[in-house]
Amino acid sequence: MSARLGEGKASSFKHSAWVKPSPTLYITNIPPPDNALATLEATLQQQDGFEPPMRTAKGGAVAFGDFKDVQSATNAMHKLSGLQFDDWSGEGLRISYDKDDNTEKRAKKAEQEAFEKASRLCPRLLCNICGTFCVKLSKPLEKLPRRGTDSSHVIDEARYLVELRAKKGEVSHIKREKGVETQCRLLCEQCSTFLAYRPVPIGEPTKYMYL
Repeated sequence: MSARLGEGKASSFKHSAWVKPSPTLYITNIPPPDNALATLEATLQQQDGFEPPMRTAKGGAVAFGDFKDVQSATNAMHKLSGLQFDDWSGEGLRISYDKDDNTEKRAKKAEQEAFEKASRLCPRLLCNICGTFCVKLSKPLEKLPRRGTDSSHVIDEARYLVELRAKKGEVSHIKREKGVETQCRLLCEQCSTFLAYRPVPIGEPTKYMYL
């Protein structure tokens, strides 16, 4: 199936002034053949600023096209409104701005994708004894500060701890110059080697972990 622009026929669906401009387009009046959606997506991919994939709802009767900005979406809407498909006598596509502004959702999605990409590149620390993966950080261990008391690396959990795989060990009480320090030790899940410690048990909030 191929698509063709209507001969000067504007879409009668939701005048754009009725809906707040959005970088997402709401597309309906899509013809029923199964390959119409593939044709529509291929047409959207030819538009400047389109960000695939095209999304669908209601069994393919409705589609959503995301663009990098409102201007790109507006250009595509004006160009494709009334688009007709071969072997279909309908009035053509009806296109408006999506009434549900997805800008915030798109920003959160982009932020999550960036985090996941960065996470895949994060340093992975293995147990020195059995080689089991234990800790993933967002910053190389050698670039983190050390404690003056025992030279352990200081890990700000909120900033640098991406993933921790360890089991609870014993709770130790260490006498320091300024009092007694509590260490809730963390052990390798596989061989129980002592890996790190926190001032409180796993699952309880704290600012630092020491490795």
